[in-house]
Parts: sequence; structure tokens; C-alpha cells
Amino acid sequence: MAELVLSALLTVLFEKLASTALKRIARNNGIDAEIKKWQRSLIQIHGVLADASRKEVTSTPVKRWLNDLQHLAYDIDDVLDGWLTEAMQHESTHESEGISNKVRKLIPTCCTNFSRNTSMHDKLYSITAKLKDLVEEKAALGLSLTEDSRPRNNNNINNRRFQSSVVDPSSIVGRQAQKEALLQQLLLLGDEPCDQKFSIVPIVGMGGVGKTTLARLLYDDQHVKDHFELKAWVCVSDEFDSFRISKEIFQSMANKEVSDFNRLQEALRDHVKG
Repeated sequence: MAELVLSALLTVLFEKLASTALKRIARNNGIDAEIKKWQRSLIQIHGVLADASRKEVTSTPVKRWLNDLQHLAYDIDDVLDGWLTEAMQHESTHESEGISNKVRKLIPTCCTNFSRNTSMHDKLYSITAKLKDLVEEKAALGLSLTEDSRPRNNNNINNRRFQSSVVDPSSIVGRQAQKEALLQQLLLLGDEPCDQKFSIVPIVGMGGVGKTTLARLLYDDQHVKDHFELKAWVCVSDEFDSFRISKEIFQSMANKEVSDFNRLQEALRDHVKG
């Protein structure tokens, strides 16, 4: 699904654009303003991805918009990687030549920064223009910010805690392939030795695409029941509370309640080792 790929890819772009190395590149080459435009445009676009993912099923223009966005996101990623790679090459060259930090400060900026060539700026302004077009087009397509993209309040967080593992598999359609792929990962990881004594199988995607449904299907699967001696269903939520989470895990497995955090951790450890 295009929206899942885009959500993950945009997250990577946000991280790269906010990195210290990229900020230094932008500052040294006088492109801070354009980079900030990229960030603002991508934030606006990211906010409507959930709405676009629902509408692409019945709207060809929305599907084309997502496709254009995906291609542009890959282009941006390639450009950023190119700049970061070139910056590291410059750094490596200077270090191999034995230039100290004090000496390098005396060298004119033009000699150590990227060459502000036409190609670099052509790419920069081309991407800025394409992002602007996508932002304008999203408004024309009627794409809007959804609840999935807005900051969650405490009520949203509390409601998520009451989600159970109960599921009716017969009511779920079109998730069998994804379930089987995750099931293989889960069972294989359970058989492999691990220094950390635990393994993680992530289910990644935007809000509303069915991550919890997949988790329920896996939790209720007979292969999982047969493979794992202990199971516990706990909602972590955005508000991380280690005491609450430990308490719910222990209660789910041992059907007991411990109010002291240290005793709870010890009881949980002993029960898992059990």
C-alpha cells in the first residue's frame, strides 16, 4: 500500500532534514530557506496521507497524487543522501590531508563548502516547485487533516487502553497474506537464540490502516497459542508508563496484583523465568 511506504519514507526525510549534518550543509551553502520550505510542505502533505489513503480507492486523481508524491519523496531522499555523502567525502579529504581545525577556520568558506553549482540549485528549486504543486493539488482534491494526523488528547489515549485481543476472524477480509508473513517472522524469531532474551516483530503504518486488527489475528492464531507458553495483551499507547505496563503484563499472565513497582518487576521476572 502506497500510504504505508510514504508514511515510513516521510519519517526518514524528516529525520534527515532535521539532522545536524544537513543543517550545516544548508547553512554553509545558503539554502536554509529552501530546506525550510521543504519541511513545511512535507508536514502539510503528511497530515493528509490518512485521508488520501482512504480516497485513493475510488479516486484516480488521488491515486495519481500519491504516486507523484512517492516518486518525489524518493528523489528528495536521493538528493539528501548525495549531499550528505559529499559532505562526508569533503570531511574525509580534509582529515587525510592533516588539516587541523584551527587551520581550516582560516580557509575561505568557498574552498571547503559544496560548490554552489547550477546542478545543485536546479535540483533544489525543482523539488521546491514540485512540493508546492503537490500542496496546492491536495487542496484541489479535497484532502484534509484527519483525526489520525492530529495530536491525540488524553481521552484518545485512555480509549486505546480498552482495546482487547478479541477478534472474529471471519469478519476480516484481505489480511491473510500480511498475517502469514508476520506469523512466520514471529515463530522463526521465537526459535532463534537471542542475547537480549526477547525479540520484536513490528507492525508499522499510519493510524486506521489495521495494525491492531493484525495484532489481534496473530494473538488469536492457534500456531501462536501452541508455540508460546505465555501470552499477554497490553496497550502501550503514546503515554509510556512502565509501572502500568508491567502491572498489566503480570496480571494478564499470573492473575495477581502487586502494588509495589520493585516487587512487581521481581515477580514479573520470576514468572517469566518460571
